Amino acid sequence: MMSSEKRRGLWPGVAAVVGDAALWCLPCADERYGGEVVEALVRGEECEGLVDDEGNPLGVVLVGSEDLHGQYCDCCWEPLCDEECVCYRKGDADGDVS
Repeated sequence: MMSSEKRRGLWPGVAAVVGDAALWCLPCADERYGGEVVEALVRGEECEGLVDDEGNPLGVVLVGSEDLHGQYCDCCWEPLCDEECVCYRKGDADGDVS
């Protein structure tokens, strides 16, 4: 399972921030947008300042979401999907490990 550093908030937890047409793990999102902004997103607060560099609203992706399947952080390249998911096992692009 994801470490607590990579997962925050209420169950099942927030695993990533969406901004600038990219997915960011929470530690990288903290660095890019600021810890206070990310914590406000995780708490589900609405605020005009919660925008990416192009002025689009930032969003979150929950742990277990299909949007994370096979995805990596656009900054540090850490896997964003659940560590036990077949999408990270060696095999073909579809996760076939047979």
